[in-house]
Amino acid sequence: MLLSKATVISALLAAVSGVAGHMHMTDPPALGAKENKLTSAVDSDMDTPLATDGSNFPCRGHLDLIGTAAGASVADWPAGSQQSITVGGGARHNGGSCQVSLSEDGGSTWKVMKTFIGDCPSDGGPMTFTVPTEAKSGDAIFAWTWFNQVGNREMYMNCAAVTISGGGSGLSAFPDMFVANAGNGCASNTEGTGDLEIPNPGEDVERKSSKTGPPVGSCASGDSPAPPVDDKPSPTGAPTATEPAGTATEPAGTATKPAGKPSKTGVPTYIVPTPEPTAPTDSATAPAETQPAATNTFDDGQYRPTDGPTDSPKTFDDGLYHPKATAIRYASRFRA
Repeated sequence: MLLSKATVISALLAAVSGVAGHMHMTDPPALGAKENKLTSAVDSDMDTPLATDGSNFPCRGHLDLIGTAAGASVADWPAGSQQSITVGGGARHNGGSCQVSLSEDGGSTWKVMKTFIGDCPSDGGPMTFTVPTEAKSGDAIFAWTWFNQVGNREMYMNCAAVTISGGGSGLSAFPDMFVANAGNGCASNTEGTGDLEIPNPGEDVERKSSKTGPPVGSCASGDSPAPPVDDKPSPTGAPTATEPAGTATEPAGTATKPAGKPSKTGVPTYIVPTPEPTAPTDSATAPAETQPAATNTFDDGQYRPTDGPTDSPKTFDDGLYHPKATAIRYASRFRA
């Protein structure tokens, strides 16, 4: 029986599509995988990528096994220890870029432990990574994700239940796992641009790629947010001085503004000059005495004090009053 040309082509396409995935995590054994001895219902599509609409993200929809016998822990990993992952199958799609991540909250968030750029899955055996010392002790979910270099833009993801011991406060400060080709508006790099350059890959990165390309679409970039407006420096780069409330009152007198910069408080400083000292009066010269009004004078035109009789001790032999400073001089003249 001869097959038509169209039938042969269809058969070849079916065969190619049948091996299009053919890669899944074998160690640690994934949830729902045939290698997992706890699996009660094997996922026959374990090798295939996630649905492009994200309907079986994460873990190909096998998170519902957590908490059941089929979802019990398959590995005990001390924090800080080196572990490995093995991926099996027949179609590597010329490798690509991968991440190994950990969820400490039942699959709500995923934190990256290591990123592989190029030659992932490895064509030469297991891939190693270090469990961070910060990883929280207790039950966790491990994930391997893969973005193939050649072929349709796809995301592969397998998960395994593990137990962490001797850990720290958790991986909240680690970067989030990168997600693309799963109905989130982000696609891996355009085919032909090499391996995917995963943004924000974390501190532990293994590179085996000679050519990479960025993701396409609305993808998480891992860029730091811009600083708040209030934190921006002033245009001059110097702090802005704040004038005190109210009106400053200058001291009385003639104030002299000093040269130079204003005071640190922002309030102008004034210096009131100290009055010049008065030169001492010559003891030989008596100060002039101001006489009161003429109403204190008498018929002879001489001044007499009004607070006592005319024979007051302030008068002299001539019966007249003379200021103290000149009394001796006038008395000498009259006696002469």
